[in-house]
Amino acid sequence: MTSKIKFLLVLALSSLSIIITSCEKKEAPKPVVPVVTPDSAKKIDRKFAEERVRQILGTKVSFFEEGKFQEDSSPGIAAGTEKNGKTEWGIKFFYFKKANNDLSKTFETPLLKGSFTESLIKKIKLGSADYEMIYYDSQAYFMGSGGGEIFNYIVDFNKNQVYYAHFFSVEKKPTSLYLSPNTNVKEIRDFFIRHFQRDYPELRIVEKDYNLEDIF
Repeated sequence: MTSKIKFLLVLALSSLSIIITSCEKKEAPKPVVPVVTPDSAKKIDRKFAEERVRQILGTKVSFFEEGKFQEDSSPGIAAGTEKNGKTEWGIKFFYFKKANNDLSKTFETPLLKGSFTESLIKKIKLGSADYEMIYYDSQAYFMGSGGGEIFNYIVDFNKNQVYYAHFFSVEKKPTSLYLSPNTNVKEIRDFFIRHFQRDYPELRIVEKDYNLEDIF
């Protein structure tokens, strides 16, 4: 073997050794770690939330809805229960916030007249508010051929307020709408009035609420 060939062979072996050593020193790829953003940390697991709300309230939950009901855009839970007792009946709304991987009840309404049966409940935004509110409409559940009543509520969990509209129709009397005294926000007042005026253009706004059980 000539000296030139020996030199080339040694040079090739040296290069191969360098490549192998370089590959051995290369670090193994690091596992991908998911990034937890402030928004993802605030998310609420729906299955857990439904069960936890039921445990906290200790009764059947008739209504459950996730949403951004606060100005800080943090997610929360709106829930509702119904009572059908002989002396007490009606519905209640509750608000829950996420706190330390659990849910905390921060607000509840008084017992309100109404039923979740055949009702309409949805999230709405009104005016310049950048958060959602709960709108409840009892629809025709309390209406009959001779008249009846319809209960409407807007529940504002950001201000802990319940805005109330009571429509009632009595035979031989004009259809009337009563608005609770705190319904002084123009967007909410107009919302209630427009809603009922679509079907009852002759609607009269009254200053006094009535219990139809006392009228009939």
